[in-house]
Amino acid sequence: VLMNRTGWLTDETAAHHVSVIVVSTFLLGVVFLLGTLAYGLGCGFASQLALLLMPQFIGHSQNNLKDQPVSLFFALAMLGFLVAWRRRGLAYWVLAGGLGGVAYAVKINGIFVLPVAGLFMLPFILRDWRRLPLWLLRFALASAAYVVTVPLLWPYYRTHTLSRFVETVTAFRLHVFNEVVYYMGRHAPAREVPWHFPFVMFGITTPLVLLALALAGFGVLANLLARRRLDEAGPLLLFSVWLVVPIVTQVASGVPRCDGVRHYLYLLPALALLAGTGVVGLWRWADERRLGPRGVRAAVFALPALLLLRTLVVYHPYEVVFFNSLVGGPAGASRNFELDYWGTSLLEASRWIDANLPKGTRLWFTQPGFHRFKFRNGPYYFVGPGDRPNYKVSLLRGMVKTYDTDDDYLHPRRKIVHEIKVQGAPILQIFAMEENSDVPEGATLIPPAAVPTRVAPGLAATISVDNKPPEDMAPQERLFIACENNSYLDRSTELLASGYLHVTVPGPYLFELYSDDCATVWLGKDALISNVSTATTRRQVVLSAGYYPMRVKYRNEMGQACLAFRWQPPGAAFLSEVTSPALLHDAAAADKIAR
Repeated sequence: VLMNRTGWLTDETAAHHVSVIVVSTFLLGVVFLLGTLAYGLGCGFASQLALLLMPQFIGHSQNNLKDQPVSLFFALAMLGFLVAWRRRGLAYWVLAGGLGGVAYAVKINGIFVLPVAGLFMLPFILRDWRRLPLWLLRFALASAAYVVTVPLLWPYYRTHTLSRFVETVTAFRLHVFNEVVYYMGRHAPAREVPWHFPFVMFGITTPLVLLALALAGFGVLANLLARRRLDEAGPLLLFSVWLVVPIVTQVASGVPRCDGVRHYLYLLPALALLAGTGVVGLWRWADERRLGPRGVRAAVFALPALLLLRTLVVYHPYEVVFFNSLVGGPAGASRNFELDYWGTSLLEASRWIDANLPKGTRLWFTQPGFHRFKFRNGPYYFVGPGDRPNYKVSLLRGMVKTYDTDDDYLHPRRKIVHEIKVQGAPILQIFAMEENSDVPEGATLIPPAAVPTRVAPGLAATISVDNKPPEDMAPQERLFIACENNSYLDRSTELLASGYLHVTVPGPYLFELYSDDCATVWLGKDALISNVSTATTRRQVVLSAGYYPMRVKYRNEMGQACLAFRWQPPGAAFLSEVTSPALLHDAAAADKIAR
């Protein structure tokens, strides 16, 4: 709608993420309603403000296409159950269950909605066990609404709903998530991170003042329960069960522990509500004891909010990089934890590349996701490590250990040409790979003095298809693979050719290389021209008469296989294919190999 119909946005990635901002905004409203319904307007405002001032909430509020929506619908379901508990109408139970089904249809975390609601209600059921049939009816209606909602929103569930529910849970339970996570100073696959991963990550990525206020909320709950004021403690009990039960259940069950805080975002509203309740409890405690004038108390209570607001301003737009003082902030955390989960630094990196690197530069991004770069001055080309990148761009994340075959990303040997830091912590580094430079435009190349004793037409060549051992080909009298009508379509193919380029007329030569996927032509030790997939590269150099040792490497991974190598010699009016007798190989060496 925003991009294809109205034209309000032109960037596809941005258009997809507008929904996340909308969801996050609604979530703030839902938390306000929960807090207000629980303990009044002051609690609603304090809880909403607590969530708004959580760096991780802000950091994920634009990026997270799954966990932010499931947070909203999980919170809506909790609001529904709180209303149902307060007003007792059966329609509210149906609505609450349906909202829980929406949460599950977004992401499997919604599976915890009914258990959380049930554990929250358990003390009230035990207190009023004679009305057990009514409680069972309420939960039956909520569960039925939950089950009906899921197939309405998730087409796969429209037949065999219950069996597919078991299948989904089993698949998630046994899922092997192989991304490497850097946690507490060591690398491990995400499924092997220690059990304490979610507890530690919550503890070090949440501002200490909010953790302290959430503990105060737990204290208020303990005080109410000790005084047997169960009805008043009810909402706090819901918030506590909501925060604790999903993590404890996940850890105890041994399901994959994933790779970041984002998997637990649906618990942040519960933490904010506990903190908001803690604020109200502390205010009432101070008010009862008349600890200073109200204006002074209000200023004291406002100070943490102002400090948190300052933190958000200082970190923006890198709120997701926030770590608290328990680990020494981002600088201290960088020694033991991952920081820029979403690659929010890639926009700043894009601007640096635009300002400092020439068009046509080949870039290697050492993890999946190069679509997140946004260039204005390109084109710039993203290639793999084997396709002669000019620069390497590396986010400091554990998965880079898998994809960076060139270096140890934590202790790089290459010289850093640009680095992005937040609060003293490096989160992105750019390295020059000078060995992959092509000859500059207009360079003069000199052939070696030695000449081959006996030459024959064409380049000696080998080819490997479908990763099989290379096989010899007939001498290649032209470097040409038609895009259609060849046997390499959608097949992994590598062509290697070598020999000589025989130049008879000295002067400026214009070369053109087209390929799909990548190709490089060397003259002597110099890379004359490199081309990335589906592009066309031209380079003009000055050549002397003679025999230039020549090497060619061409690679296709998928899709069409195409190759064309052309030149425009001095005095020529147009480009033409480079063919024999300009392409030669050492016949004497070939005979020796054949014998």
